[in-house]
Amino acid sequence: MNRKSIRILLAIIMVIIIQVTTITGVTALASKGDFTIQNGVLKAYTGKGGNVVIPDGVIEIDDEVFRDCTTITSITIPDSVVTIGDRAFQNCSGIKEITIPKGVRNYGYSVFSYCTGLVTAIFEDGLEIIGPTMFLGCTNLKTVYISETIKSIYTCSFSGCEKLQGFIVDPESRYFEEVDGVLYWRNLAAIYKYPQGKKQTTFNVPEGVERIINQAFSDCVNLTKIKLPESLIEIDALAFTGCKNLDEIILPQNLQTIDVWAFNECINIKSVYIPASVYDIHGGAFSACSSLESYYLDNANTTYTSIDGVLFTKDKSVLISYPGGRNGDYEIRTGTTEIGEFAFYNCEYLTSITIPDTVSAINEYAFSECNNLININIPDSITYIGEYAFSNAPLTGISDNSVSVLKRLYKGNDDRWYENIMYSKKILESNNNITGQWLNPGNYVGIDYGGTNISRISKDIEMLS
Repeated sequence: MNRKSIRILLAIIMVIIIQVTTITGVTALASKGDFTIQNGVLKAYTGKGGNVVIPDGVIEIDDEVFRDCTTITSITIPDSVVTIGDRAFQNCSGIKEITIPKGVRNYGYSVFSYCTGLVTAIFEDGLEIIGPTMFLGCTNLKTVYISETIKSIYTCSFSGCEKLQGFIVDPESRYFEEVDGVLYWRNLAAIYKYPQGKKQTTFNVPEGVERIINQAFSDCVNLTKIKLPESLIEIDALAFTGCKNLDEIILPQNLQTIDVWAFNECINIKSVYIPASVYDIHGGAFSACSSLESYYLDNANTTYTSIDGVLFTKDKSVLISYPGGRNGDYEIRTGTTEIGEFAFYNCEYLTSITIPDTVSAINEYAFSECNNLININIPDSITYIGEYAFSNAPLTGISDNSVSVLKRLYKGNDDRWYENIMYSKKILESNNNITGQWLNPGNYVGIDYGGTNISRISKDIEMLS
């Protein structure tokens, strides 16, 4: 066969392949012409979607390269990739399964966030970390396969995965294990993540667990009762936040610490009994619990006490937490010297507060989000007001003397005035000596998805000149 005949034969074969592909509906693979690659970094994708295979030799996928590429139905990442940038595949809603190859060592934030079609995620052996907010808002993610080498997982990686049914862990893993789909540290030392989509309404944390990791049960709205083991020592930040149907929680007798926002927005809890062993309750541990009526304390507790159901330090000098389910007026007891962080945070039914002249400090977020708090007196004894102490509290009935105290504390410092007072008609009407008036500050409290820290996030701000 001569060369001309070979060329004709190859041309016929190519025509047949194209015709078969068209008839069977097979989606063409992305070509190298669909990618912009510079020095091993994938900078852009301009293809039409379908089954996308990233070229071998790519070392890094840059930030947001495939963001909002909703027509991609599958993605193949080569073993050569070491780094995946921020939001690289965010909102690729057509992808149903993803395998992260063993060569990846560095992740940005929210790599696969809001991939709402994603059902399965597989991590190959060799990977060591599951990055922050990696699968945030992947509402159809059901199963996550954890390889032997994974040793660090950001629990916030699975926030908003409302259909997550379970984890499957390589039995050779030295760091994690699973029982009935629930993720634990090895040897059940700590519970790491309870799948948000599990349907059961009750759960018993196994005896031997000493710690509940931050966000372990966040937004598990199907749970109504959780039994905690006597071995439990620590409850981390945000551990049970958003468990809106949890109506009973019994804290065990060996518990020592309850971190910030541990039970935030557990709106059906009506009372909390704190055992003698607890010595460290962080501000906001029970914030936004809108049905909570009372704290009860073991008399043997040497750090805290309850006065008419309100949580104070044992010496009664610091008001730690006011139950969020109470309504109407409240008069803080004389002798109190300090109002703690988040002490009244989101007490949405509170309308009036009386502060005695023994109080010298109102700490951060103390009355933040008290949306119906109209009347408050701020005595001359106050020498310190923390950031966002009154954010989003209307305070329209604030006394003239209170306004004078605030002016004395913050005159000449507009930002500080703004941060602490945010919005009050009466203050705005009275602050002619202060330049810059602010209205509608929006929401100023957010969660740092790295784990446990509370950060200040401002939005929807309007300045009136």
